[in-house]
Amino acid sequence: MVLENYQGRLFERETEQFRLLETFERQIEYDAKRELILITGKSGTGKTALASTLQRVSKLRGGSFVKGKFDQFQRAEPYAPFKSAFNAFANSIVAQGPKRTSVVKESVAENIDSMDAAVLVNVVPALRPLLNTPEGETRTSSVFGADEAQRQKRITVAFCNFTRAISSPERPLVILIDDLQWADTCSLRLLYALVVEDDLDGLVLVGTCRNNEVEYGDELAILLRKLEDDMNMQVKEFYLKNLNEDRVKHMISDIFINMNPTSLQPLADFVFNLTKGNILFVLELLKSLKEQGCIYEKSKGKDSVWHYDETQMLSSKYAKSVQNLLVDRIRGLPKPVQDVLQVAACIGSDFDEKLLHDLIDTTHLSNSLDIAVRKTLILRGDHPNSYKFAHDSIQKAVYALIPLSERPRYHLIIGRDLHNALSEKKKLENNLYLVVNQLEQGIELVESQDEKYMIAELGLRAGEKAIESSDYHTAASYFDFGIGILCDDHWRHHYRLSLSLFESAAEVFYCLGKWEKMNVLIQSVLTNARTVHDKLRCHKTNVISLAATNRMDEAIMTGFGVLNDLGENLFQDFGKSHLVLESAKTKTLLKLYGHRLKNGRKRMNRNHIAIMEMLNVIYTFAAIRISTITPLIVLRMMQHTLLHGNCSLTPVALAAYGSIMTALGSHKIGYKFATLAVKRLEEFKPSVWEARVLLIYNIIWDWNQPIRLSIDPVRKVFNLGVTGGDIEAAMNGGYQCCTKLFHVAPLDHLACESKTCLDKMQLYCHNGLISYTKLLLQLSYNFMGLSSNPIVLTGDAMDEEVVLQKALEAQDLRLKMVVYTYSLVLTFTFNDYERAMIISKKALAVKDNVLCAFIFCLQIFYDGLTSIALAKQTTDPRKKREYCKNAKQSIRKMNTLAKKVPENILHKALLLRAEFDTFTGRYVQGLKKYQKSINLAKKEGFLHEHALACERAGIAFYHHNAAEAFHSTNTLAISGQKFLSDAYSSYKKWGAHAKVKQLQDNYPFLTTIPADSQASQLHLGV
Repeated sequence: MVLENYQGRLFERETEQFRLLETFERQIEYDAKRELILITGKSGTGKTALASTLQRVSKLRGGSFVKGKFDQFQRAEPYAPFKSAFNAFANSIVAQGPKRTSVVKESVAENIDSMDAAVLVNVVPALRPLLNTPEGETRTSSVFGADEAQRQKRITVAFCNFTRAISSPERPLVILIDDLQWADTCSLRLLYALVVEDDLDGLVLVGTCRNNEVEYGDELAILLRKLEDDMNMQVKEFYLKNLNEDRVKHMISDIFINMNPTSLQPLADFVFNLTKGNILFVLELLKSLKEQGCIYEKSKGKDSVWHYDETQMLSSKYAKSVQNLLVDRIRGLPKPVQDVLQVAACIGSDFDEKLLHDLIDTTHLSNSLDIAVRKTLILRGDHPNSYKFAHDSIQKAVYALIPLSERPRYHLIIGRDLHNALSEKKKLENNLYLVVNQLEQGIELVESQDEKYMIAELGLRAGEKAIESSDYHTAASYFDFGIGILCDDHWRHHYRLSLSLFESAAEVFYCLGKWEKMNVLIQSVLTNARTVHDKLRCHKTNVISLAATNRMDEAIMTGFGVLNDLGENLFQDFGKSHLVLESAKTKTLLKLYGHRLKNGRKRMNRNHIAIMEMLNVIYTFAAIRISTITPLIVLRMMQHTLLHGNCSLTPVALAAYGSIMTALGSHKIGYKFATLAVKRLEEFKPSVWEARVLLIYNIIWDWNQPIRLSIDPVRKVFNLGVTGGDIEAAMNGGYQCCTKLFHVAPLDHLACESKTCLDKMQLYCHNGLISYTKLLLQLSYNFMGLSSNPIVLTGDAMDEEVVLQKALEAQDLRLKMVVYTYSLVLTFTFNDYERAMIISKKALAVKDNVLCAFIFCLQIFYDGLTSIALAKQTTDPRKKREYCKNAKQSIRKMNTLAKKVPENILHKALLLRAEFDTFTGRYVQGLKKYQKSINLAKKEGFLHEHALACERAGIAFYHHNAAEAFHSTNTLAISGQKFLSDAYSSYKKWGAHAKVKQLQDNYPFLTTIPADSQASQLHLGV
């Protein structure tokens, strides 16, 4: 075998290889605890060669081995090694044919939703054939879709889900990431996520790094400590030292098989003393000695025998030092070969022959590459016409041949030539980082302001591309580079470029939480921008950053100021008289121009679109903070739509107006506008507001259509919101799904969905709805018997008093109302009527200050039930009259609401009337209403209220003296027992174990009821 063929082969690492294979076998088992395999050592010790031995065993197991590496000379492209690895995986699957591709696509489809697919295709376009996402269907969210942590977590979640789909113990996946000492922040975070993710069965993660180049405070060192100390994960380290003298001798005898073993020792001593056992230098020295004729081959019969000339060897060029061995080997190459290698070294560790064609004289290119391959300085890559340096040290040695003073010129020439050659937009886009990095390293030599202007434009495009991969640090560095090379008077000479760079940089620094730098950039724009419209993007950044730092009132007031500059004056001291005037104006405009909402032919001009955008920004925060101003903002959005035409925010205005009408009790009108909003979305697809419109539509739905039919549509809001960048809408969609499940799903389903929703909120760093969702989780725990006191919302998920104090401090009236309402549901269900009435009064005190939502129907319902229960108990005539008055008010309200949406409310109204009938002695009428309420609740899937109606009927006919209404007390008791039995079975089926226990304690006969009793036939599907 020729010496050059030993490049990359593993030498003398049998012990380490055995341990590595053991670790591999352990890692691919089901439920194996994840370990990060880390192979460390100095350059040239065979780290990559050892890791690559897993390629054969993984393929024997039917799995895949993919790898990527970091580059020592180029600015780290975000996720670069993972892009390379998953590119290789996608190409290998497609190369295996349609059958294998179909199997992988099917597995991926089960684990990857549209949100994950969109994220993955943005980062690794080569995955598109495996993700069922045709060209043009991927949507990328705006920079404001999430902050840095949110967007990076989106990417890590997508990669984890994809990895879960393609790896298993039957088909293991080995991912090798080379040269972690040069890793970028984003890639390290993704590596961390893959290590700590629990259920990635069959995944084996291997990293290599030069431990002598990693300091204690480096990001890699911090990550490793975090894995071991904070996450209790094992980092399985394989530390490779240089070979000892015996191993060097064995290595040489393995290469030169027919060399006389007895005469080998002097050669082994010579090589070891010079190389200290470094495998790379051992190979390079042996190559050099062979090239100098110190080692030569002689024929002996039919065989060839290797010999060496010890005298010539001891007088050779490297007899004293191998320090310049690699450099000298390269210097000894023909000049054209050196030129090719130097350009390649500037490009990176991996390079493409097609790119080199655009940069150097092609006359000798192919021949030069062939020579370099034969000399094992470079290796052929995995794809046609691709190459890579055989070792980083070789690339470094080649680069070292370029004089320090000449390197900027080299990079500048390469950058210019690449830019000129890649004139086609797609080609330039694919190599944008490379072009900008080359130009940046040679920027000091650029004198022409026009060329600097062109390079700054490329920096802007590179920054925008980095944003697509959620690498805000890299984006910020590109924007800073672009800004830094602008001339002093750039606002006058290069206005549009300056505006775009400063606006984009301000948004990125907002995402990074670097407020001071962001404010400097915003101030520069506001000072130099020529029109109010040119200031608008930075105004929005400013308003959103104020809200992000909990300065909500200031954000809203700042937004009002921007609207004033745009010619839209809002009443800052807003009162009911203003609402009446604005409402009347809107109704008049609807009569005159309502037809415009349907045909949508007229379009808004630039100024009115700007007003709509700012109104929408303020609407988001006003709805959270100052609900009294929300109607004014919505009415103004409607007025602009009616007067000035349509834009992408028209569906938001229509849906928001529908929510206002619903809040005012005009449910059918509200639903009509919400439906129109959804229809109008079709004209503006893809729309970043689609999730928000569908969210509002699904909230209004509850007042018009059966709740049980809205579960899947509201789940869709989450995926749309995250994919389109509207995290606020996405999280609201998750929360709304939980509120609906409380009515129509078993409690364990509600608890599971609530926990999933909380995980997503924490994943996307969205804290606004965490308290609300924890409330639903704790509510399910209380009913399930997982809290110490079932009528107090305190336990593993939340503390009722802490949440109420938080709501008070934040002036969050809606949160207070929700806490009181669910607490009312609990206290009444567990028959603590006195406490229920106290809580109901607190809820009523808050209700008038909060916009209407379906939960207020619960407040009316349980307030009426509580009033009737207390009226039955009290002997005080005055209190009895007061309770009766409250009950009648609740019955009237529920009867009115039941006419609007009988599927969701009629059974509640009937139960209230049945309770009042039995209270007033009308037991026959009451019995009929109880039965109707029970049947309707069962039909529409209201699990809790079906059980509650059975229980209330049972209590009425089991305890109360109603003998005169029936033929005998025995008939009455039997009727009461039947209702209580049904209630018991229904509560059990719902999963309310705490309530089941209470019923058992109060009615011992229930313990004899089998688990599969009559009520178990309830339809529980959603």
